[in-house]
Amino acid sequence: MFLILKNELYKIFHNKRIYMFLIILLLFIVAIAYLINSIEPSLQMSATMLDKLKGAYFPIQILSTISDLLLPMFVTLIITLLFSDEYYNGTLKIPLLNGFTRIELITAKLLISIITTIIMLICVFALSYLTSFLFWGDAVSNNKVFVKTVQVYSLTLLPFIALITIVLFLSMFIKNSGIIIGVIVSVLVLSSFISSLFPGASQYILTYYLKAFSTKLDGINLSKSISICIAYGIVFLAGVYARFSRMEIDK
Repeated sequence: MFLILKNELYKIFHNKRIYMFLIILLLFIVAIAYLINSIEPSLQMSATMLDKLKGAYFPIQILSTISDLLLPMFVTLIITLLFSDEYYNGTLKIPLLNGFTRIELITAKLLISIITTIIMLICVFALSYLTSFLFWGDAVSNNKVFVKTVQVYSLTLLPFIALITIVLFLSMFIKNSGIIIGVIVSVLVLSSFISSLFPGASQYILTYYLKAFSTKLDGINLSKSISICIAYGIVFLAGVYARFSRMEIDK
């Protein structure tokens, strides 16, 4: 199992698209900080509201900005690299020919997808703090806000893990990576539209929690929110294993 995990991790970190995404992410974070710093004098906001856009709050602000589209696209990119592209290229069956079972193969891809997402969140966390320090200096130092930021990033991981299972499940029916990306974008937009039309139903839609933990942490029921994210993950995880066990991959 360790060998297949190592192989899957190698595929991720030897792919140029991952590093291109990181560069885009860094530029985006710096651009947001520069924008806030530039327009700050002209903003008609209270000092309290303004403080929540910068300094110690900046990493949470960044997460809330990218968690409902940019980061889901990253998750989709990972799945297409590990599954869709391999199926299309006919290399998905190679580990099976080398003695690994289907359960080991799909479990490895799931675990590497989760590990890579964790690493990405850590990068966002670190880059946001570094950028905040460069723009606002000591304003970034606030132990209470730091603890809250760690909590927000940790909780946000839950809906992303569930999203991984959903994207992987869809990838088993839609083999084209471009179509998968289009489907995920459509789902994100549609779910956001439904949440706007029916606010009461939004708490049962997984995509709502991609952003909710970073914007409404104090106003949501944590136990209920966590349970809903876990429920989505379990349902689609079962679907992933059931589908992959019967999937034709002798391409």
